[in-house]
Amino acid sequence: MPTLWYSAPSGQRVQDPTIEQMIECMREEYDGNWGPYSPVGVLEWQHMSQSQSGQLLFVRHPDRGWYFECNDFVTYDSAADDGKWVHHWGCGEPMYYRAACFVPQVVAEQVVTDYVATGGCSRATSWARQSEIQSRLSLEQRRELRSRKKKQD
Repeated sequence: MPTLWYSAPSGQRVQDPTIEQMIECMREEYDGNWGPYSPVGVLEWQHMSQSQSGQLLFVRHPDRGWYFECNDFVTYDSAADDGKWVHHWGCGEPMYYRAACFVPQVVAEQVVTDYVATGGCSRATSWARQSEIQSRLSLEQRRELRSRKKKQD
């Protein structure tokens, strides 16, 4: 039987968290549980062999909402993609996230609820392959992207 694990921003791991526990955790104050240097949580389903079989990574931003990766997919609103990037932290490192990949709290709670229940991407929002839209960049990757764009102009 698969086991669900939650890795909190603090590094604490919780086995088989309930949906209610996850929602409560998501609603905690940003400066208390979520930020600013590692506002990342991870839910992962593991089979008895201990091999990872599925993962939902989520990052909280104090103004933009939530960024999600579900296996190779990322929340993404193509109609809202104006090419803007959001500077934020993840796993202790400064990162850039595509602005069109953030969702509001109510959608985020449904994404987590659906993942806990099904182990898959929620139908509460649209998704795109992360590899196709390049949704998250390190500082160096962002510099390279800007340099290429300047050369093209």
